[in-house]
Formats: sequence, structure tokens, C-alpha cells
Amino acid sequence: ILRTWTVTDCAGNTSSDVQTITIYDDTAPVLSLPADIRFECEMGDAGMATAEDNCDGMLEPSYSDDLSGLDNCGFGDILRTWTVTDCAGNTSSDVQTITIYDDTAPVLTLPADIRFECEMGDAGMATAMDNCDGELVPTYSDDVVLEHCGVITRTWTVSDCAGNTTTGVQLITVYDETPPTIMGEDYAICNEELPPSLTVEWTDNCSEGGTVTAAGVPYSSDECTTVYAYTFQVVDDCGNPAEKIIYVTKETTKYGYCETAIAKLDGDYESDARCFREDGFSRWGWTNLITEEGQYTLPLYAGAAQCIVAKGTLVGQVVVDYDGSTVNVEYQIDEGYALSEAHIYVGCEPYPTKNGKPTVAPGQFTFNGGSLEHVNGLTAEFDNVHGGFYIIAHAVTCEVICSCTQSLDPVIADGYEPMDLGIDCQLSADEPDEPTIQIDQKDESVVVKPNPFHEYVDFVFTAEKDGVAKIELFNLTGQKVATIMKQKVVKGQAVQVQYVPHGIVTGTYVYRYMLGGTVITGQLIYQESK
Repeated sequence: ILRTWTVTDCAGNTSSDVQTITIYDDTAPVLSLPADIRFECEMGDAGMATAEDNCDGMLEPSYSDDLSGLDNCGFGDILRTWTVTDCAGNTSSDVQTITIYDDTAPVLTLPADIRFECEMGDAGMATAMDNCDGELVPTYSDDVVLEHCGVITRTWTVSDCAGNTTTGVQLITVYDETPPTIMGEDYAICNEELPPSLTVEWTDNCSEGGTVTAAGVPYSSDECTTVYAYTFQVVDDCGNPAEKIIYVTKETTKYGYCETAIAKLDGDYESDARCFREDGFSRWGWTNLITEEGQYTLPLYAGAAQCIVAKGTLVGQVVVDYDGSTVNVEYQIDEGYALSEAHIYVGCEPYPTKNGKPTVAPGQFTFNGGSLEHVNGLTAEFDNVHGGFYIIAHAVTCEVICSCTQSLDPVIADGYEPMDLGIDCQLSADEPDEPTIQIDQKDESVVVKPNPFHEYVDFVFTAEKDGVAKIELFNLTGQKVATIMKQKVVKGQAVQVQYVPHGIVTGTYVYRYMLGGTVITGQLIYQESK
């Protein structure tokens, strides 16, 4: 301020001078900053600076922010420069540091450990939530790539923008606990050679499967069968083993104990059957007279020495159909037996002749079936047969020692050309005679006790040779009513078998014991218990 001082005397003389008065402010305002501050995730209220001036009193500071310290996620330091200037232009400034940070890792939620059979499926998805970034999408990496089975360690990872990372492990198991299935079952073959090896298929719930081959190893054998064992082993892709043994049985058809068999009229026509021995022949058998049209069923007996049917075995029947001109003959062999030869005589005389003399040699019979190779039956036809005829139905039958279990159709020998005999016999039937049964009571090799019997009877014998022993029971008409035993025995073996009657009535019966060529018959009396 320029202050001019002036003074004037009376005379009006004036003096003046200038005084300089200076008003100044050289003191900057006092600036008070808010404290440095830290915010998690995002900026908050960082506070307000204040300022007071010695001249101007309270002033309002302003600020400017330096954001260069922030990263792409918005985290870091903000340098806030506060400035205040008084009226005199005195300025004060200072810097407040504001820190935006994220030190918290995301929260990772894993899917549960999981198991899959055979192949990998949907194992689920992890989720993540971050305090700053919100919902995040985790990623994963697997430690292995499975070809078949095993455990995958799946590591889930999630990172927020600040680089905070969380990891977790999920276990994924691909398993196969089911062993493979080997196909094929035991089976039997009939009269064929056993294969040296077998190839079968195998399947698996997980693996592709395929074929497997095994060599046959002898397992067991007996008179009728030979068994090979084929052991198959496979391992699936996951290491599950499987083993299966298939048994193949070679069954063999075997025949033995072959005997001559002759058919005999019985029942109402029994008197029309005449034993060869009655006419002076040493061989046993029957010539049968048929005079009327009709169908006749002749039991076929094997080994009926001396024409005693009780000494023989009923092995089938021969059915004769006669219509007055044609004779059809059919052999029907019982199960357990087979036909290896068949000869049929049809003529006006009881027997064929050779050199003018009667004979019972089968080679002279009207029909020769040839080699039959163990068939189940045979048919033959004779034409131009009139006025009745005699018939001798001869056979050689064999026991089936071994047979195949598989069902086989009966083998019938047929296809023979009809034989035109051109005969007119003009025969008639004689009155029937009473049937007789011849019994050998002298042989004591078989002990039968008690006899007579009521509830049971025991047969006791010692085998005189190896073979199949049979005891059969017949009524007095020659019909078999029971097979008491049929079993293999060895020489010197003591055998006792008990028979309990079933379906028979009080009366006299004939038992027949057979072993090889030995035939023993005897009388047995049964008395029902009262």
C-alpha cells in the first residue's frame, strides 16, 4: 500500500512523502491427508483431505489420481495427489496411497469321485466362486489316458484375475470286475473220433471277445466211452481271467452176446408152433403154421435152448400180416438188442428141404436178409401164397453193450424185392396142445431161498467167469414178468441179489440165470402174504 503523507503549514507550504505498507501471505496452507488405505476387490471411500490456511482459514483440497499402478484386473496402487492453494497462491500437496487387492483364492467345488464300468462316462463338472470375480469356470487335466481300465486322477484348477489359484483332485475309476464268458457246453459224439482241439467263442461285458482254442487231454475212459477235457483260458482287457473245461465224450456203439433167435406163435395160436426137436432136429426153434388171414404177433426168443422159452430171452417180436395171398413179415427188435441176421422160411411144408430131406439150416430158407449190421427191424414180402403156410422166422440178435445217448432213429432193413412164391398149400390148423415148461432142477450153482417165498427171495451165486449176469423171471406160459438183475461180474465174485415181488400173483414161476453160455433154470413158488 503506498501511503502518501502530506503536511501544510500556515503559509500553505506543503510537504508530502510516501510510506509503503506491505500486506503479505507467504505461508502455505496446512494440508491434512486421509491415511493410506486398502480395499479388497474394488475401490471404496478413501476419505477426504482437509486444509487450513493462516490467512484464508479452512480451504477445500482437490485431488488427482494416478492409475498407472493398476493391473488389468484393476488391482494395485492408486496414487492420489491432494492439492490445496490459498488466496496468495501458496500451495500444499501430498500423496495418499490407495491399494486395491485380492488375496483370496476362489472356492472350488468338485464333482464326487465316480466309477464307470467298461468305459468313461460323464464324470461331472466342477464349479468355482470367487470373492471378487464371482462365478468362474474351472479347467482340468488328467494324469493318464486309459486304454481299458484304471484310475484317472483329474486335477481341477481355477484361478481368479488376481492369480489366486485353487486346485482339487477328482478320482475317476473305469473298472471291469466281471470275468469273460467262455461259450460252449459239454457234448457227446457217437462213433466219431474225438477232435484233437476245439475252438470256441468267448464274450465279455467290456472287451470285444473273440475265439480261443484248447487241445484235448484224455480225461477218462471205460468200455463204452472215452472222454477228453478241453481247458480254455482267456483274460479280458482289464485282466479278469476266466477258465472253462469242456468235456467231449466219445460214445461207442458196441454189441455182444449174440445168439440165435426164433419167433414162436403163442396165445391162442401156441399149438400151431412146433419145436424142431419134435421132428428129430438137434437144433431148437419153431415152425409156425398160419392158416387164416389176419395179423399174427410172434414173440422172438433168443437162446431158448430145447425150445424152453424160460431159458431164452424175449428180444422182440415178428409181426406177420396175411391177406390170403400176400405175407408181410416185420421184425421188431426190443430196445437193448439189435438184429444182425434174418432168415425167413415160407412154404407148404413145415421145413425147407435140401437134397430131398427136411432141414432147419437158415441157409436153405426162402429169404436171406444178408449182413444187417445191427439194425432195429426188417421187413420182407412174399406174394402168391394161398391156402395157409408154414413160417420159420430166424434171427441172430445181439445185446447192445454200449450205445449212444443221443436219440437215433430206428434203422429198419427194408427195400427188399417182394418174393413171388406161387404156392397154394391148402393147410388147416390142428387142435392146440397144452403148453409145457421144461425146468432143470438139478443144477445147484444158484441158491434160491426161501422157496416158496412171501415177501422176498434171495438169489446167491458165485460167478464162474467174467461177463454180464442176468436173472429173469417167467410165468409158465413163457412170458417174462421181471428182470431181477443184470450186471457185470468177474470170475469168483460172490453175488447176492434180493427180489421183492411187484405185480405178480400167487403161483409157480420159472427163473432163468444166464452168464455167458451158462443157462440155469429153476422153479420158484410165490405165495402172497395174507
